[in-house]
This record gives sequence, structure tokens and C-alpha cells, in this order.
Amino acid sequence: MDNRHLWFLNDLNPKQKQICTCDKNLILTACPGSGKTRTLTYRLAYLATIYSTSNKLNLAITYTNRASEEIKSRLLNFNIDLRNVWAGTIHQFCLEFIIRPYSMYSKRISRGYRIIDEFVQNRYTSEICNQLQIRLSFGQNPFAYPAVVKEYNKRLEENKEIDFNMILQLSHDLLSQNSFIRKNLSNLLRSVQVDEYQDTHELQYHILGSIFRENNAIRYFFIGDINQAIYGGIGGRAKNKAELDSLFGTNFEVNHLDGCYRSTQRVINFYSNFQIASSVISSESELRDTKGIITYDRLTNKNDISNKLLQLSIIN
Repeated sequence: MDNRHLWFLNDLNPKQKQICTCDKNLILTACPGSGKTRTLTYRLAYLATIYSTSNKLNLAITYTNRASEEIKSRLLNFNIDLRNVWAGTIHQFCLEFIIRPYSMYSKRISRGYRIIDEFVQNRYTSEICNQLQIRLSFGQNPFAYPAVVKEYNKRLEENKEIDFNMILQLSHDLLSQNSFIRKNLSNLLRSVQVDEYQDTHELQYHILGSIFRENNAIRYFFIGDINQAIYGGIGGRAKNKAELDSLFGTNFEVNHLDGCYRSTQRVINFYSNFQIASSVISSESELRDTKGIITYDRLTNKNDISNKLLQLSIIN
């Protein structure tokens, strides 16, 4: 192919360009401000361009709708044809590629289903708690009571409804119990890019792993940073290379983006004191040697941010 079609790669530094054109299964640790979304987007642009005549899809599994829309917007700015690119959350992927086309093979949803949002879920749990004479204290999780869980699931089944959290489990069950679904799906895909993999749910890993084991020609690209994980309290987990190798039955290559274009070196050095997984980060900013002022936010905590983002992802 004439490399003029890949003009956009000239925008990248050598390390980013190497990662975008890599044809291996890859785990990429990208520090804050290193151009993570940029690299993922350019990788999709590269794949969509060099395989422009293929109908096989290059996926970007993002954590929020906003992230997927940002990726698609950037690709359109490059005049990239999106026919062989798909971007969305894992729940959108499961709905579009597993639940909707194969729901007839699930006893739970074969006769129809409706997806409820968190507002309906809250109403149901409130009604059930009143019915069972359970008085919840502020912030208490109603699903901590087995009786509530049993009655809630019974109500959803009677109403032919499923909630947000059931999408992954139903998709996992469909793939586990039907090899032809795994085969059909694996034949549709060329590559899968998983953004913010440090907050990936266990079921998501198994869903993606089962697809890969049917077709190991698919290229997987996990990108994120364990130091930026915020969903550990609700099941998010960054699997290491050995775990991914075992689950996918292949050998992942590990690489790093460790140049930060967003912060001064002083801020980076301060940040390094709070890293979960230690890594060396260097500032690539024009203001790298500026001292600036560092202040401590005593009002915001990690759990507050996690809960807010979870609510947004459910609403979206």
C-alpha cells in the first residue's frame, strides 16, 4: 500500500507509531498524559486503512459512551471509513453482537425482554424492601439481603425484564453454552482494542477470551494503567500478562507509554509517591521544568468519583 494513505502516522512519536502498527497481542501500560486515547485512535485508523477492503471489524471497547464517541469523531476527522470500525462499551457490544441476534437461545430472554434503568431498579428494590419490612439505612445496599435479591430476580423474570448488570452474565452464558455463537462472532472480528483495561470486569475478560480461543488470528490490544484504576470496588481488575496469557491461550507482548505531555516533572514526581505499580514517568511537556503549585484536595475521594462514573455509565 502507498504509505501516503497513512499520512496521519506522522503525527505520532516513534514509540506511539510502533505500537499503532504492531501486529501482536499487546498489553500497553499508558501513564497519565501519554496520549493513550490518541494512540488507540490512530491504531484503529491504521487498521481501518490497511484493511480497507475487508469486512472484518476492528473493535474499540471503551468504558463510557463519551469515550467511544470521541474516538469515532477523531477518526472521521481523518476521513477514515468507519465501515470496518466499531466503538462502544462492553454492554453495547454484548447487546449488539450477542444478546439481540442470539436471545432465542437463552431460556431467560427467549420470549422477549426489556432493559430497565437504575431508576426502575431503585423503585423495585424500594417496593420489595417495604414489602419485606426491611428498613435500609442511608447508603445501604438492598442487594445485601438475599430475600431482596430473590424477590427482585423473580419480579424481573415475571415482567420479562433484565437490568444493566445482567447483560454481561447473559452474554457469557450464551457464549459458554453455544460454540456456534463463539465461532460466528470470532469470524466477524479482526482486532479488539480494550480501553481502560485496569477497570475491566471478570466476565468481560472471559467473554473476550472465549471469542479469541475460537479464532487466534484476532489481535487483542489492552491499554490502560493500574495506577488509574477506580472500579476495583465493583469488580474492575487489571489482569497481568501471565493471567491474560492463560485466559486467552496466547502470548501477550508488554509495552509502555511513559512520556507525559500534560504535566511538569515536579507534579509527576509527586504523583509517583502514590503509584500502586511503580513506573518511571518523564515529562515531555514544554513546561516540564516549571515548578508550579501543588495543593491537596481534601474534599474528593476515590469512592465518590467511582460512584459518580458508575451512575453515568449506567445512564448512558
